[in-house]
Amino acid sequence: IVKAVESYAAKESKDRQSTRKELEKFRKALDETARNLAEFRKRPLVIIIDELDRCRPSYAIELLEITKHFFSVDHIIFVLAINLTELSHSVRALYGEQFNASNYLERFFDIDFKLPDTDRGRFIQSSIQAMKVNQYFQRAKNKSAEESFPTIATVFSAFFTKANISLRRISQVMRRLGLIVAALPDDQPFLGWASAIALIVRTVDLESYERFIGRNASDEEVIDSIFSRPELADTRNTRAGNLFEAIILIAYAGMRTQEELEKGTVSPLVQTYRAWAALGPEVSTDDEEGRKRAVEVMNMIEALERGARDDDGINFLYAVERIELFSADLTKEEDTL
Repeated sequence: IVKAVESYAAKESKDRQSTRKELEKFRKALDETARNLAEFRKRPLVIIIDELDRCRPSYAIELLEITKHFFSVDHIIFVLAINLTELSHSVRALYGEQFNASNYLERFFDIDFKLPDTDRGRFIQSSIQAMKVNQYFQRAKNKSAEESFPTIATVFSAFFTKANISLRRISQVMRRLGLIVAALPDDQPFLGWASAIALIVRTVDLESYERFIGRNASDEEVIDSIFSRPELADTRNTRAGNLFEAIILIAYAGMRTQEELEKGTVSPLVQTYRAWAALGPEVSTDDEEGRKRAVEVMNMIEALERGARDDDGINFLYAVERIELFSADLTKEEDTL
């Protein structure tokens, strides 16, 4: 046993010496490269590491350790774009919940600063441009949808800014919008309003979206699920909020069964809004804000239904089919599962 241990220790010692020599050689080459670059370009070598907080905890910590100990040479600067809170979770996942992750991480950074919050409105506009949505309007036979598109972008901004949706998630939504438009034949309607509102519900509250399109949630339930969120409460009594409600109310009416149509069944929320809208301004109510909203929403519904003759922009279920990429005009019958 003693001989075996001695042999193993000797091998380990030899391996460590070999590793140390290789690391010294690496650091020397790195130092020479960085120094030559600094002399030639008059600036340091900058290495950027992004999204380290999204890596496996053990990998993230190992990379920090390597960066600190093996790349710590003159003329090299590391810039880490990270979510420090999430990276702290990674540290505690390795060393325990009681471990002081903040103090541990401080030793890796010479300086840290927070990036300013991005203007989501501008981000949405630039994302839409990147998806080349305007190309559809250039080739489409129906030109009326182009006029409404700037407002649609504003509605996205109103909801996604207030709901604090991440830029990554917004980018995914805009990419999906781009797919919808890219797949549209020249003679097919844009369905812009329905697509926009459906995407907003899908992004903010996926459960409500699935229940609504499955006819398991009413228009009022969907509207309440969105505007009951504290960050979106103020959006309800804005033009974007009124438009949102109008589209959801129209969508719910369009999803009624033949039996419900024959019975003349109407959404309770629509009935409430109609009653409020019918009241003259001289009649006071306990909810003046609600009455004003009701009038705005009912006026929008009327305007949208008039415009639908040209654009068919409020066919909600058809828009959902395109969002989920399984509409009949996007697949051949034999390929449809």
